[in-house]
Amino acid sequence: YLVAAVDGEPRTYRVSRIQQAELVDERCLRPPEFDLAAFWRQSSTQLQAAIPRYAASLRVARDTLPRLRQAWRYARIEREDPPDIDGWTQIAVAFEGNADAACAQILSLGPWIEVEEPPELRQMVLERAAHIVTLYVTP
Repeated sequence: YLVAAVDGEPRTYRVSRIQQAELVDERCLRPPEFDLAAFWRQSSTQLQAAIPRYAASLRVARDTLPRLRQAWRYARIEREDPPDIDGWTQIAVAFEGNADAACAQILSLGPWIEVEEPPELRQMVLERAAHIVTLYVTP
């Protein structure tokens, strides 16, 4: 990332999005009162707070939690109950994004995960799974 001032206000730019750059003779000086580490902490905190979250209650099959933790970069387990008698664990998850993003991540675990709440996410998973079945059943 690049931090640069525009009209005296620091802004953050993703370097990978810069399409063109030109070297100029003008010197660039950091203002003496500017604390890059403090700016970065505040900027990162604000960015994290602005990311939309979608909460869901799920059940996951035995041995799925380690796989889930590795595969899901955009979801955080906020609560994990002890496994039930069948080895399934109920978890509360905060997905980054919306129901559509949550649904895609849930479908990636196939039959080893079940949505309990919210009902609209459960319905979305059901409809998309049914559509997948029709794709493979129809010759």
